[in-house]
Amino acid sequence: MKNLFTGVLITGCILSALEASACSFNCKTDLTVPETAIQLSMDSKFKPTHSTFYKKDGYIGPSIEQNNVAFKNSVMTGTIDGEVVYRFQNKFGYNAAKKHDIENALNYSLGRSEFKLKDSSAFKPGQKFTVKYDFYVPKEIKFSGNRTLYVGQFKNHKAGKIVWGIQKASAKNAVGYFEGRWRSSPFTDKEVKPHDLVFSYRGILGHNGNDSMEHITLARAEEWQGKWHTVEYTSDTKDNGSFKFVFNGKTIIDCTNCDTFYNAKEFYEEWANKNHKKDAMMFQWGTYQFAHNPSTLKKEEIVDAITYYKNIKIQVDK
Repeated sequence: MKNLFTGVLITGCILSALEASACSFNCKTDLTVPETAIQLSMDSKFKPTHSTFYKKDGYIGPSIEQNNVAFKNSVMTGTIDGEVVYRFQNKFGYNAAKKHDIENALNYSLGRSEFKLKDSSAFKPGQKFTVKYDFYVPKEIKFSGNRTLYVGQFKNHKAGKIVWGIQKASAKNAVGYFEGRWRSSPFTDKEVKPHDLVFSYRGILGHNGNDSMEHITLARAEEWQGKWHTVEYTSDTKDNGSFKFVFNGKTIIDCTNCDTFYNAKEFYEEWANKNHKKDAMMFQWGTYQFAHNPSTLKKEEIVDAITYYKNIKIQVDK
């Protein structure tokens, strides 16, 4: 394990009933970007073309579906300088379209606007896959740090857990013990600091044996917003597999003969284990926020996220 650390096809708005990225809201008739609390320079460049995630030209990969898209135009397709770009925006308390889900989201201070692979077990044990995407979070958004922000995550639904993904570290006062909550991976020499952009993982890569996450800082707090970032994962997902993670052209992790599949059943959530049959992973992307400590979150600390994506490519080997 010491060698670990080295340094969408839709043709129109008339879609089949089975295609999950169908135009939930009138595809081209209402292309108004949702209101934001502050003016974003990227929105002045974004030219909306569809009021949903429209796969042609901007996405290559398996069938997808809405994960939680709770309000009109929270996901939009458009262009910036001629490139296809997807805009995701969430609102505090909107986790899914059903009333009881909104109430549940309020309880946990959630905000979510995401798409995901339609096959919830897309990445089965022993399966090789590659996921690539670019993302951008506007620098005008000043996050309080009392809610996290995920920009791409891999989940094992049978476990009910995020296995790995990219997220923003919290503020210092948002968790009881910052250094414990944001424990650095043994394969990096950087300590995580508040508001850093980090790669987080649990239960894989020679992990410490418990269910808590470990983290690798990708960029410091003052460095990562207002820039496009490129992400590439390549994995042979099994107990003795391989895993490579490249961020902005730099190899962050490159391991062989390492554990790349989360199956620590003693840590599975009971409800998830009961409701999902297959032990496998899948990928979802957009904006996802939740409070580190919902009981202490104040209204003035709630800052919603807007994230842009492009060049999304997902390949699953048969």
